[in-house]
Amino acid sequence: IVTFRGGKTADLGSGLLVSPDGLVITNNHVIEQADNLAVKCGNQESVAKVRRRSKTPDLALLATSLKVPESFVLNETYSQNLIGLDVFVIGNPYGLEGTFSTGVISGLREIDGVRYIQISAPISPGNSGGPVILRDGTVIGVATMGLKVGQNLNFAITAAEVIASGFFDAARMKSRPLGAKP
Repeated sequence: IVTFRGGKTADLGSGLLVSPDGLVITNNHVIEQADNLAVKCGNQESVAKVRRRSKTPDLALLATSLKVPESFVLNETYSQNLIGLDVFVIGNPYGLEGTFSTGVISGLREIDGVRYIQISAPISPGNSGGPVILRDGTVIGVATMGLKVGQNLNFAITAAEVIASGFFDAARMKSRPLGAKP
């Protein structure tokens, strides 16, 4: 995700394509200061328009003209069974497109009424809004923030929170619990 302010590139972030017709979820803080937005997915690029946004949870839903046969599947699981599972983060830290990093789910946290997963996978500026993925390919969270005062203290809004937030459209997006067959 590229944001523009005053006709110039302002910030970079990440997002996840959640429907074959081009809906993208990211963090509100990625797009909140933008005049205009663009989204790149593989070889496709599109202008993006904000459909919904929220400060709590820190989410935004964007409409794009991107068309894909398959989109990410949100994993609606939020239980202690997640702790210790491997996770993979895809994003654009500091503009380094398509960076793939690994870690584990370290804990489950609730901060100001929002459910998060704590992960050891690195998150840097530019990763915000990107998918946190389990081994089965489902998205367990949306990368959101890291604490600079420690090491590997990074957080993602849980996919369960995305589903509960009203940003999820069951007619257009897919979800399933941990271990369920596609």
